Formats: sequence, C-alpha cells, structure tokens
Amino acid sequence: MSAAITPAVKAEQTRLDGLYARVDRLRDEAAERLGEAGRRQVENDQERSQRDAETLLYRRRIALLDAVEEGLCFGRLDYADAAEAPMYLGRIGIHAEGGEQLLVDWRSEAGRRFYLATAASPAGVRRRRHLHTKGRRIRSVNDEVLDLDAAADSDSTIGS
Repeated sequence: MSAAITPAVKAEQTRLDGLYARVDRLRDEAAERLGEAGRRQVENDQERSQRDAETLLYRRRIALLDAVEEGLCFGRLDYADAAEAPMYLGRIGIHAEGGEQLLVDWRSEAGRRFYLATAASPAGVRRRRHLHTKGRRIRSVNDEVLDLDAAADSDSTIGS
C-alpha cells in the first residue's frame, strides 16, 4: 500500500529527504574521520589513548546514524504564533552545517511540547503532525489540531 500523494505528504517527503541527506553527510564525515584516526601514527601512550578515544567516538557516531535509518523523523509541531518556525521531532537531533536546528531529539526539553500539548492546554501549539514512514518514505501524515482559535485564523496552512 502506498501513501496518497497529498500536498502534505509531498512537502514532508521533501523535508525528510533533506534530513536523510544530512544524516548521510554526517555519516560520511564520521567515516572519513574514523579512517584518518585509524591511520594516524602514534609515538607514545598518550597519543595512542587519544587515537583510541577518537576511534571509539567516530564508531559510536556511525552506529547512531545507522540506527536512525528507520524512523528518523516522526513528528512536527506548528505553533499558534505563525512567526515561530515549525519544529520537527525525531530519534536524534540534527543541525545544518550553519548550526540551524533541523531535527529536535524527542527526549530533549524542546521535544516535550510534542507530548504534553493537548486541546485543553495547547501550550502555544496549533497543530501536532504525526509522520508515518517506512524506510526513507513518508507513508502518511495525521494532524491533531490543538488550538482551534489559532487554526481558524490560519486555515490556509492546515493540511500543508
């Protein structure tokens, strides 16, 4: 069964493609640094210890990036304040090269609003979007409108 190609699915797929491209770049960078660390000649115990620590760091980074291949991004929050950019949530946090937050780790303080916002207490959240994926593909999106007043003021963005 394939996802209906709605404007929402198409837009979220574009975003997901960008996130996976960033994960691929981060994995490639970590693999390159792992190789460099492994080839580094050491002359004493301190240098050996430092090389081993770097090697372990990059191996763990690669393992983490491999582990999020399935289910990287699963949610998005849209805020009542339209000036506030949507926040995407996932299994890890990811930043762009320039430092912009692309994906927020669901376990972080920033990710709490995804789970705590309700229609009775929206906490500034207009819409919570659940992204259902299989591999690197968006299968469907489900929206929960939490702030009906804000949604009524911006109906044109609901479903996008």
